[in-house]
Amino acid sequence: MTERDIQEHAWVDDWLRLRSGAEQWTPHQWKHHFFKLSTTLSYLLRHGARNQGMTISSGGYLAVAAVLQHWQFKDYTEPEILVAVEKNAKQRFALKTEGNVLFICAWQGHSAQVGNVDQSELTTPLDISALPELVIHGTFWSNLTPILKDGLKKMGRNHIHMAAGLDVTSGIRKESDTILKINVRQAMADGIEFMRSGNGVILSEGRDGVLSPDYIECVMDRSGRTVPDRSLPVPLRSKSAPKALPKQQAASSQSTTNGTAPLQPTASGSAPSQLSLMEKEFLKVAKKVRAILRLKEQKAAGSLAANQEKKLDTWDEMLAELRETEQKLSKDSDLREKNTDVLAFLL
Repeated sequence: MTERDIQEHAWVDDWLRLRSGAEQWTPHQWKHHFFKLSTTLSYLLRHGARNQGMTISSGGYLAVAAVLQHWQFKDYTEPEILVAVEKNAKQRFALKTEGNVLFICAWQGHSAQVGNVDQSELTTPLDISALPELVIHGTFWSNLTPILKDGLKKMGRNHIHMAAGLDVTSGIRKESDTILKINVRQAMADGIEFMRSGNGVILSEGRDGVLSPDYIECVMDRSGRTVPDRSLPVPLRSKSAPKALPKQQAASSQSTTNGTAPLQPTASGSAPSQLSLMEKEFLKVAKKVRAILRLKEQKAAGSLAANQEKKLDTWDEMLAELRETEQKLSKDSDLREKNTDVLAFLL
């Protein structure tokens, strides 16, 4: 668990005060318990249901009882799932009851491998007459050149993900160092559909899986300061000039915060002659995550060797390590774009 993960599970302290019989673990161990529950649920409900031999409904739901019968959830209870859903920092999950059966789903973030999910059951179409004041997409400076050339892509998921503002908790990774302002109004006028998930994330399939760079109004740093056009690695192709952000959301592009200058472009055509130690460490962890994913597939197919079983229990530790090493990559590292298959599990 990273320091951020621990902070997002601070609610466990209050939960323990109201619970008897929890003395067998320390508060930190309980936080790790719920962290593992959240990451495992995210994988199952967004990507892994089919590979784990489970059939997700068209609405994206699985019965909680069926989840608890799965070997990955043998140490959890229904009340723990209920409180984990309620307290999740990004409100990733939803529950519903039909008859006497409790179901759970992930609001968004699904990939095709999870099964056939009808997103219309989990989302609400955006109305062009009532759009959010600001719609953004968070990324990394190292990804900016291909994005400004080719547009935003789904990257193996069902949708491109965006957030309705700079200060929201869902729809943008906290590690993102570059913010793109999206001209949703123009895109919708051009026939592109946008939706809002139950936890407030703005979603779009774009056109043929791509949202054209024509709809990127401006590029900002993480504080919402506009990056001057002259500093961009590729000129903007937006159809309209960028509009000023609300005063409470961003300062002038010429201002600085805590002495930090606006983002600068990477040198054209430049690339490190060799990988840094941190990049090597990141690739090592990414390789381990892929290895566990292969073991998960073998487990679902009934072909996992007995001596490999314990490796599956390291899934959440590997995700935490992946998050930590990814955060330490330099802003201009292209490894994020090259490893989106594993980084998708952190969203």
